[in-house]
Amino acid sequence: MARKYINDSMYLLEARREHEKFIEAFQRYGLSDDLSKLADSAFREVNRDVIEAWDLLLKDWKKREKDVYRKAGITEDEFNWIGGALTDPLNKNIENEINRNLIQFR
Repeated sequence: MARKYINDSMYLLEARREHEKFIEAFQRYGLSDDLSKLADSAFREVNRDVIEAWDLLLKDWKKREKDVYRKAGITEDEFNWIGGALTDPLNKNIENEINRNLIQFR
């Protein structure tokens, strides 16, 4: 399970780095500081292109995330469970091993 957690963490980091390119492109709409506008119905009506771009961005991230879990052979729930278990002092040794592996990847 630790190996799957490490692999998934690395794959998620890769996916996030790739996805950041799309986030940077989205920033051309000038909303990087105030994404709350995306929920405003008046803003949504006037800025359909922005909403469409945001929806595509979210859809793309969800697909990437799903692909990452599949590639690592772990479910999102399992990943979250392991992450939570690592905070238990009884699992300090495995937490240290995982951190050593992930530090090498960053």
